[in-house]
Order: sequence, then structure tokens, then C-alpha cells
Amino acid sequence: MAEHRALEPTHHDLSARSLEAELCAAFPDVAEEVRWLLGPSNGDEVTYGRPQNYFLLRFAGRRLLVIDDDVVLDPRRPPLAKAGVELTILDPLAAHLEWLGLPLSEAWAQAQREPGGLVVGELSGDVGECFAADARVMFTRSQLLGDPAWATMTTQQLLLDIETRRWLAAHPDAGRYGLESQIYWRGPAALRLAPNRMQSVHILVGFDNSSLLPPTIRAGPGEDVLLSEAARCIHPESWAVKLPFAVLHLREAPRRQPLPADPVVLGPERLLVAHVRASMSAVVAERPGERMSMLGALCLDLAAASDAELTDLQIQHAAEYAARVHFGIEEQLGDASLPAAWKDKLKQWLASPNYKLDPVSLRARIAPNAAVRALAQGYGRALIAWPRLWSFCRERFQ
Repeated sequence: MAEHRALEPTHHDLSARSLEAELCAAFPDVAEEVRWLLGPSNGDEVTYGRPQNYFLLRFAGRRLLVIDDDVVLDPRRPPLAKAGVELTILDPLAAHLEWLGLPLSEAWAQAQREPGGLVVGELSGDVGECFAADARVMFTRSQLLGDPAWATMTTQQLLLDIETRRWLAAHPDAGRYGLESQIYWRGPAALRLAPNRMQSVHILVGFDNSSLLPPTIRAGPGEDVLLSEAARCIHPESWAVKLPFAVLHLREAPRRQPLPADPVVLGPERLLVAHVRASMSAVVAERPGERMSMLGALCLDLAAASDAELTDLQIQHAAEYAARVHFGIEEQLGDASLPAAWKDKLKQWLASPNYKLDPVSLRARIAPNAAVRALAQGYGRALIAWPRLWSFCRERFQ
């Protein structure tokens, strides 16, 4: 990219910590929150959220395209009409910018002109505000082809959507290697317009950061999902466009695929995501900054809960997670259209101790209460401080 003459690249070195120092000097009363958002890793801590917080501040007030460091801008069409993916000459960056920031009315009409017509996904009973007069596309997302970008088993791999089921029914041989392959087409095969949810930055993603977007946790997994859920609370009128092409996500060494016997512990970030999701109806302020502060206060309420309350919440969350997978697998086992090879693999996962619903198994999968409390407190305080930091950076760097 640096050698591309059409670009004017600027390198941002997070090890310099210049933005962190400037914000601590400008806002000494929230210096601890600034360090929580932007500080370097401690020991072997994984800080995937740190660069996200940095670019949301450093480019406050702008539209952003974010690409993972091992993604190749070499777009492919989905494997529908043919046995394999197809090369395409489209410009992936221009495709994102075509949609990012569009009012919903324009995006809706434009989506109707797409091949296959308008496809709207993931509507639920709580999306009334998504059709507000100021609703617009705040996120765009390419699909992913290659390494799936996850280190543990996810429900997305076991609980197939309708589109994937139809494809699997038409290609039954794929059931033999569906969980072992290092090559995935992750996402829908057609353009989809949907209320924002489950945004991943491990591909090529667009953010409309011209309006206040929330931060995420600096360290730990699930930072992209948390940012997405918090953004829904702050901007319930936000929509996402999932584009009908994939970019390549490559790894030098093959990723070890999870096995049914591998233990799964639901970390504190999972409970925080569930708490943010459940808080959406309680965030009733008008302005984004006020909504963010209210969400922060609700996270502090979670941090202030007693050990008994946190334990009960975690066990309930673990039970809901296991039940969703358990009954989702059972439903697929009863689907006559799915191949026997796929069902054999699902039966192995159905027997996994990770999806047992007895009290002992559930308690074994929860995080320490101290970790939940620390994460909720840190994120709550960061949300309350963030609007001031974001507004300062918008004025400073525009």
C-alpha cells in the first residue's frame, strides 16, 4: 500500500503512545480511563480492541474503512452457480464507500436494484427505531474467504442459517469436511441490508464515524461484537450492508480446529456483551452522548452487583448459550434435507461437555466474578468518558 502512488499513507505507531499522552494531559480527570482504552498490553495480554479505540478517536468525524493485517484485497464472488469461487474485477474499497453513510431510504431503493432484489436480514421484534427518519447505513462489511478468524468453536459453525442449509443440501459431500476445512465462505452470498449486529473487524469493514461511535474493550476476545452491540444502543437507527463479495483472509500456519472435548469457558466479555444487548431498551436518552453515558452507568451497575447476583447471571447466560446450541443441533438432526455426514458431526458436538445443562457443568464454564466486575467497571467508566475524548479528537484532527 505504501508504494501505491494513488495513496498518501501515514504510519501510526501505537508504541509511540502520543495520542494517549495528549488525551491524559487534556483530561487529567479521566486519565485512568484513557489508559484503559489505549494503553499497551500487560504481559501476554491480547489487545485487539486497542487499535480500534485508537482509530475511532484519531479519525473522529470521518468515514473509515478498516482492513485486518492479513487480509488480501483480492475480491471473490460466492460459490453458488459454480463449484468454486469466482474472480471479480470490482473495486472493494469503492464498493464499501458506495453504501457507507447512505440514508436508509436511498439504501433501500438501491438494494432493490441489486441482482436478486432486496434482501433484508435479521429483523426481530425490537427494530422499530431502525426505521426512524434519520436511519442510515453506519456499517458495511465484506464477506470472508479463507481462515475463519476464530480460535474456538462458535455457534455460527454449528447452527447453520437457511442459506447455508440449502447449499449443504445441494452439496451433501461437504458435510464430511464442514468443520475441518481451513477454507470458509463466511457470510451471506447476496447483498443483505440489516439492522447493525455482530460486526467483525477481521475482514474489510466500513464505519461511519461521522457520528459518535462507542469504544470497545482494549484487551480480550469479542471486542468487535461488543462494539457492535454498544453501537446499537447508541444508534438504534443504524443499519449495516453486507456486501456480496469476499476478501481473502490468510494465515501462514494452519489454525488448529477446535474439538468437542476442548473445554469452553465463557469469558467475562461474553456476559458484558449479553448485558449490553439486554440494556438496549433501558437506554432512553435522545442524544448519542447521553445514551452512551446511560449505557456506561448500566455497566457500572453490573460491576456493583453482589457475588451471588453475578454468579446467578453467569449461570443463566451459560444455560442459555448451551440450550441454544443443544436445541439448534437437535433441530438440524430432524431436518431430512441435511446430509448424514453433517449430522454425524453434529452428534459428536451434541455429546460435548460444553453443552451439558446440569448445574455442575454450567458452573464449570463461568468466569471468576472478579474478572466480570473489573471488565464491567472499566468499560462503564470508559463509556462515560468517551464522548468528551471523541469530541476533542474530532476538533483536533479534522
